[in-house]
Parts: sequence; structure tokens; C-alpha cells
Amino acid sequence: MKVLNKGLKYTPTPPADTDTLSVDIKEFCRKLRLKNHFWDKESKTADESIVRNKSTFTPEKGKNKDLDLYINHLSNFPLIPKPQDKVKNNLPFKQQQALYRLQKDESIIIKEADKGGALVIMDRIYYRDKIQEQLNDKQYYRELNDNMEKKTKRNINKLISKFPHCTTEKEVDYLTKFEVKTSNFYGLPKIHKTICDGKIKTAACNLHYSKDLIKRRDGTTESYSGGECSRPEKCTGCNDGYYSDGPYCRKACSWRSDSTRCFPGTCTEDLASKCKCWNGFGGHQCDEIVIDLEVTYREAKLIQTSGTTDKIITTPTDVNDPSPQPIRWTNNPAWDTAELEFNSMFPKSGAPPPHMDREGETHFVTDFKYGIMYAAMELRYDKGTYLKSF
Repeated sequence: MKVLNKGLKYTPTPPADTDTLSVDIKEFCRKLRLKNHFWDKESKTADESIVRNKSTFTPEKGKNKDLDLYINHLSNFPLIPKPQDKVKNNLPFKQQQALYRLQKDESIIIKEADKGGALVIMDRIYYRDKIQEQLNDKQYYRELNDNMEKKTKRNINKLISKFPHCTTEKEVDYLTKFEVKTSNFYGLPKIHKTICDGKIKTAACNLHYSKDLIKRRDGTTESYSGGECSRPEKCTGCNDGYYSDGPYCRKACSWRSDSTRCFPGTCTEDLASKCKCWNGFGGHQCDEIVIDLEVTYREAKLIQTSGTTDKIITTPTDVNDPSPQPIRWTNNPAWDTAELEFNSMFPKSGAPPPHMDREGETHFVTDFKYGIMYAAMELRYDKGTYLKSF
């Protein structure tokens, strides 16, 4: 914050810029030659042109040997500074590092506000969305399908041809010979009191639940949501049991009967209205299993134990086939024993939410188990019927 408090007009000690210095020296030498070239010439009649392109004329060498010698020495002067000439930076080292990190941080954007009297640090995505909102305002902006550069130049030439005596030669040159440059669109923030839900500061977020309240472990209660409007449409610092939901502090997921435990599940932003039950669970509290078990093995046996050897018949033919099976017929009326065997599995939906607390200090869910509590299988044995053949 110390480096930002200096403002945008504060200039840190710049590093040696030999490229810019070389360009400045060339421009300075050109001005010297122009001064020497025109000093003894009478000035022409005052030019009435309102606008004109900058001249690129540079007088040739050889008119003044002393000037040529001076410019030659100046142009060939070494520009790389010596180690002993290094200038001490006007920022402490830590502030230099902080400034460097701010420049490299692509998640924020720093803009001036109040005509340069303040700085605003904005989230880059938030800034981009606000700029896009401005461009999407059809009352002031519209998207062009074609580049208007050629059409604009044609219209300018038509006007100049229609009114040839209204412009000077230099003005015509300025209007017709120019380099097209892309314009940059940017926005400057305006500092004002933050507003949430049309209200200012704490009044925007602090909702009163007259028919509801938060009951804490120590017995105290709270029916006000609290919170402060820290930025437009964003409440922060809500009281315990209430969480930020844009411009409001709303009721959170909790153990109360009028809320939802949302367990097993994910309570996004801790808001009861954004509860999403874990895969395979449903209901208001997320405590109902809503998927079927997976049967991996099933077999029924009829056994005849009387006689010299046991006789066995099984169904289905493929014990791993979960689809419905046809009726199994037999002409043996002496079956006296039945055996049923099956294996089933509750589909694993993932790992339980990680915020369980066995002591109940940080979370109201202290334990969580799920699985198959009981299972049943029905075997129907019809005896004494006959299968007719046709």
C-alpha cells in the first residue's frame, strides 16, 4: 500500500534506456542542422493552415564543418553508463519488489479515479465485464460489419474536391495522408459509496429474521444477519450462521429443522439455497438414498437329499446376468431343500465431504456411515402343475 499511496504521478528511478536516448540525440542533431540551415533566410508569409503534417526534412551535411564535427562526436558518444555512475533508486528494495509484483499480477487492474486523486484496484474480470456492458449499450455503440477506413477517406476527398478553396495545401495533405491507428477503449472508475440492493453500507446487508434465529452452542441467539457492503452488490463480514449471497447475507446450511443439513452434499458458499446432494442421495436433508443397489451375483438351488445321490437344479443359467430370468421348469417332485445366495453392492459415489468433526466443535455432522442395512430375496416354488405339449 505504501508504494500505491505515492500515486500515479510518482516516478520511480528509471533504468538506463539507451534506445530512447539514441533517438533523442538524433532529433536534437536534426534541430541543430535546421537552425543552421534557416538562420539567414527570411521567413515566408505566415502560414494560415490550422493543421499540418510534421516535416521530416533534414538538411544535408557539409554546410558547417564545425557543426558536422560536433554532431559526429555527439552521435558516437558511448551511451552505456559506467558502474560508478549508477543512480541510487528512489524506492526501497521491498517497494521495488512490490511494484514489480503488481505489474506482473494479471488478476487485477489499477486505474486512477477522481481525476487522478485516487487509485482503484479492480478485479480484471470484473473490469472487463463492466467495459463489455458499456459496449453492449446499443444506445451509444453499435458493431460495424466492415472497416470504415476506406469509406471515410472517400468522403473526405469528396468534401475537399467540392470546396477546393476552403483548405490550404498543407491542410489537404494532413487530411488525406495519414496513418490509421486503432483506438483504445478504457474506463475510469468513479468512487462512490458502495450500494447493495439499492442501499448503502451496513443497511444493505443486515437483514432481520423476525420469525427465525441462529442458536449458538453457548445458548446465545442471533436474528440479524449483519454484514457490510464492501463493493457493489457484494456483502462481506456476515454474522455466524449467515453467509454472503451477493447483495445479501442469507441463512446458511445448518442443523436447524427450518434449514438443511445438506449432508452428504455440497453447500456452495454455505447457502441453504445452493445445496447440492451427493451423487446417489436426495431429499431435503440429503439423507435419502435414491439409487438402486448393484446385484453382482444371484443363484437359487433346489436340492433332493433323499436317495443315493443328491440332485441339484439351479437358476439362473448365468449368475452374473442381472436382467430378469425365465421360469425354470423341472419334472422332479422330490425337491426337499432350497438354497439362495446373492451378492449386492452399494455403488460408491465418491469420498464423503471432508469437513466432519468428531467433537462437534467446527461442524454439526459428527459421524457419517452408509451402506446396505438389510436385504431380502423371494423364491417361489410351484409344485403339482404340468406342462402340456402341443
